[in-house]
Amino acid sequence: MSAARIVAALAAALVLAAAARAQTNASIAERLRLIEQQGRDNGEVPAYLQLPVAPGRPFDWGGWVTAADLLFHGENHNSTPSNTTSILLEDARLWFSGDLSDRIQYYVRVRYQDYDVNTNPGATRPNLKQQEGIQLDQAFVDYKISKNVEARVGRQFMKVGRGLSLAADLDGATVDYVSPQWTHRALVGRSLDRDPGVDTSVTGYDQGTARHDFVGGESRLRTPSGRQFYLYALVEHDESHSLDPAQNAQNFAYDAHYFGFGTEGRLDPMLNYFLEVVAEGGTTLQGVAPFLRVPISSYASTSGLQWFPPWFWRPQASLELSYGSGNRFRTSVTNTFGGGNAIPVVDTNFLYFGAYDGGLALSPRLSNLIVARLGYQVKPLPADQELLPELVVGATASHYWKDEKDGAISDTLATQSEYDVGSAVDLYVGTRPLSDFSALVQYGRFSPGSAYPVDQRAENHRVFVTATQSF
Repeated sequence: MSAARIVAALAAALVLAAAARAQTNASIAERLRLIEQQGRDNGEVPAYLQLPVAPGRPFDWGGWVTAADLLFHGENHNSTPSNTTSILLEDARLWFSGDLSDRIQYYVRVRYQDYDVNTNPGATRPNLKQQEGIQLDQAFVDYKISKNVEARVGRQFMKVGRGLSLAADLDGATVDYVSPQWTHRALVGRSLDRDPGVDTSVTGYDQGTARHDFVGGESRLRTPSGRQFYLYALVEHDESHSLDPAQNAQNFAYDAHYFGFGTEGRLDPMLNYFLEVVAEGGTTLQGVAPFLRVPISSYASTSGLQWFPPWFWRPQASLELSYGSGNRFRTSVTNTFGGGNAIPVVDTNFLYFGAYDGGLALSPRLSNLIVARLGYQVKPLPADQELLPELVVGATASHYWKDEKDGAISDTLATQSEYDVGSAVDLYVGTRPLSDFSALVQYGRFSPGSAYPVDQRAENHRVFVTATQSF
């Protein structure tokens, strides 16, 4: 063997060894993403918490405190318990907003987070300092350029479409044009160093080395019937680096672009719908030597129906179908080193920077996966009784299949060349007894299918409890 080949082999070994070390934290990272997404939902959609501001009042402030606990049982799908038994999150946020002039408004939000991870004796606890402590959550200025055009500059939450391709806090700017029928948005932003990267094989992905730039635009049409149609384009450029010199010697950037089409609205007074289709292109790195760049060509879709029959207890039934394409040559749906294409072919795995809720117990990424979900919920307390709290009780049944039976899904235990991933049931109770307090208790059970080895098919259970007090 020539000296050049020996050096190349040693370099490849160092790169893959670093990836193997990072793999041990991959499941922890996905669990933390689940908790962070729950916190973002509490923070980004607090419409019922927003009190009207008196005319002429230039300044307002408020906040909320959230406690969330995620409990695990049977996480390895067999008799060996998971190293992690629970994750407790304390999350406090304080915001200020006001008017600087008739055209300029500002919003500043500070957050404090603390994670308490309980593990089995002898297990190593993850280092979460990057996400913990006091940090600037959001800070932006809105400037009304004209009657129909407004710009927002600063740290803000950005998404395109339904938030599958992109949904994240970014440092950047958006410009919106709004008319009675059309809304056009242009955005540019960069990910925050506090956010861990998607690719856990890159050394330092959870220590501020992951960085992604985004440029995009979206146009949305509202018809007189209330239906909406939208198109978006998004370009992502990977500026991440690794703490491992051997990995930095490779161009491991995941550079992607997304084109999406969607529609949502009402089919009749009792039936709502939504549909989004996404095509992804770009280039990525082959995950093993000789580490060649390969093209990306993948697809995803989400669709659903929501039915509101005029029955007792105000029920809501839902049906959702979701799809994310897979790659038979991948051993990880997120990672490059040791998990990307084993041979230099087109990467057909759908990888995204947004959010997808596929159920609590499995909480999968929508990559190499087909998901069908059927839900039903009721509100058993009378709606016209102001003294009674709002109460929602519901259940969702899910089933999962692989797109490519030989490929990996986000749960790396599903190693068998079979399509059937398994089924899950989610039960939940949510209440808002006071206008400024809400609570949710959710239970999820996942039953593995034939895509898992026979000795890995024990049920997996999770319990999620959260409560939010606003002020």
